[in-house]
Amino acid sequence: MLREMPVPTKEFGSVSVVKYDSKYDMIKFILSLLVLAIHSQLYPMLLYPWLRIAVPLFFIMSSNFLFLKLQEASIDKEKEILKKFVIRNLQLYLCWFVILLPITVYVRKELWFSNGLLANILSVLKSFLFGSTFVASWFITATVTGVLIIYFLCKLLQNDYLVFFISFFAFCVVTLASSYEYVIADTFVFAVIDRYIDIFGELVCSFPAALFWVFIGKLFAEQKIKINSISLFILLILCSCIALFVEWKFVISLDGTYNNDSYFMLAPLCVLLFLGIEKIKPVCWKNSVYFKRLSTIIYVVHGSLLPVISLLISAVFQIRVPVLSFVLTFICCLAIYIFIEMLIKRYCRYHIGKILKMLY
Repeated sequence: MLREMPVPTKEFGSVSVVKYDSKYDMIKFILSLLVLAIHSQLYPMLLYPWLRIAVPLFFIMSSNFLFLKLQEASIDKEKEILKKFVIRNLQLYLCWFVILLPITVYVRKELWFSNGLLANILSVLKSFLFGSTFVASWFITATVTGVLIIYFLCKLLQNDYLVFFISFFAFCVVTLASSYEYVIADTFVFAVIDRYIDIFGELVCSFPAALFWVFIGKLFAEQKIKINSISLFILLILCSCIALFVEWKFVISLDGTYNNDSYFMLAPLCVLLFLGIEKIKPVCWKNSVYFKRLSTIIYVVHGSLLPVISLLISAVFQIRVPVLSFVLTFICCLAIYIFIEMLIKRYCRYHIGKILKMLY
């Protein structure tokens, strides 16, 4: 997911070739900073909706890389690639689950330890399958689950339009349950969604939120999303940006809060943004891999560090300081990454070195 080997890239109008494209490493790093900015609440009022492009683009990119590899593989090779993808992500998840367990236990103590043994075990399992165990870990399992669902749906149905409808329906339900909760209140749709949330947890932080973006990544891998006119591309992306801003203002007017995660206009905007990213010429920079690894550390660690750092800042300054929370959390993530790199270089010849590499 976050640790792909050299990725297949496409030249316009030609067959795909395998080449390490450093631009994706840098984009992953930028997206990780956007996610950190969201969770540290580092945004002027007008910046908020634009930060929400981070997670969709992350899902699209991860899915695109995987399905590019699957596209030219034999059936047996497909299974091997898919298995490797799942194992790598589960290794990443398990390693950080163990490392961050003390913080997670403190954060989740009421959820995991307030009932009987069986109920507590089920709560942990539900957190793993439908949400987060360690804070903000949901995107790892959501990517794996989303990829597997889309892969097998496409194999079973053999119809892109039908799979698109299913995945887009999931996206609409997630968006209604997020930014449009007040619009659908007291309706049958809300009752069904609310019941699901009571049983499994928030939709917006679970695999249904990944399905549409994963399928879009697959379509990009198959070169089924194209715009040949640059003028049309620019017009569409400008219209999508304006429409997202208008939608965001409308959502705010509904409930007067900023606790919104998903918007309908993210769909065209993120598709267009990734289309634009693909049109950027491949860049080869060997040091970009360090930014990719750092982005992984930021993704998996920041959610656990932020509450601790924010609490310390509030204790010192008696107020919340988002900029300081953002900067200190980033510095801590950077320090952790540098420490891991030092350990890997020191123990590269030993088995522990291989284990450490699972951390990113």
